[in-house]
Order: sequence, then structure tokens, then C-alpha cells
Amino acid sequence: MPRHANSLRHGEVAKIKCPKVTLPAIPLNDQFGTRDVTPSAPRLLCAPAAPPTTTTTTTTTTCPPATAAYCGAADCGEGGMPSCDPLFNPLCPQGMTCTTMGATCGCTGPTIPCGDPRLSGLTCNFCKWGTCPLGMTCGGVPKSGACGFDCACQ
Repeated sequence: MPRHANSLRHGEVAKIKCPKVTLPAIPLNDQFGTRDVTPSAPRLLCAPAAPPTTTTTTTTTTCPPATAAYCGAADCGEGGMPSCDPLFNPLCPQGMTCTTMGATCGCTGPTIPCGDPRLSGLTCNFCKWGTCPLGMTCGGVPKSGACGFDCACQ
């Protein structure tokens, strides 16, 4: 059922009548070429549809605390504890083992290049075991948009 043009709601169409006039031809240029067209009188008025509703979701991520025991020291990033005590099963990067060296301990085994994913973690305590070119040290870099650290030569 047609509605009056002044009472249209979103997405509705109304039939309209306009005064009769002779409309001039206008040039039209599109993908089919250039030509003159004569517009016809309007017959329908379409009300715009309602804009889509948008929802914004904000997610806040809290990184879990690092509670592991790290071989030798836990001095990079938040959390973790240093330990040489086998009772705490102190952690080393994959492929390395915690070895007691006098009064301290350290991770021993094959070298791991700094930046290798085996050094990444919730803290950057594994970075100290990564190898870098002479004059550089392997340090922690916070992960972008995620919890934890990657390691990079600095």
C-alpha cells in the first residue's frame, strides 16, 4: 500500500506525482559510450534503508603470571624464580639442561640462535641463553598483541 512521501520510514517506497515538464536532454558518458539521454519524470521515491547497527567489542587480555623456576636466574620479564634445586625442576630452553656449576647453575647444550622460537615464552628468562653476533646480546622483546616475549639480538 503506497504511503505519503512525508511519512516514509526506512526502506519504504512511495509513488509520487510531479508537475509535467519537458526535461532537457543531458549528455551521458559510461562504459557503453557517450550519448544524450532524456530523463523521464520521477514515479517513485525510495526512503533510504536504516544504516546497519555496529557493535564494538573491546577485549582486555591479562597475561597469566609466570610461576616457573628458571635455571640460574629469573631476571627478565615479570615472574618466575631462580633455582638450581632439582626439586623445582628448573627450566631451560628446549634441547638444553640445567647444569650445576659450583654455587650456581646454567643451561648447557647446543647453542640456540637468538630469535629462535624455543627461546620465546611468558617471560624473557630464556633469552640469555641465545647466541648473537659479537658485541650484541640476546634480550627480550614483548610480543605484539600477545602475552610473553620473543628474543632478539640487541
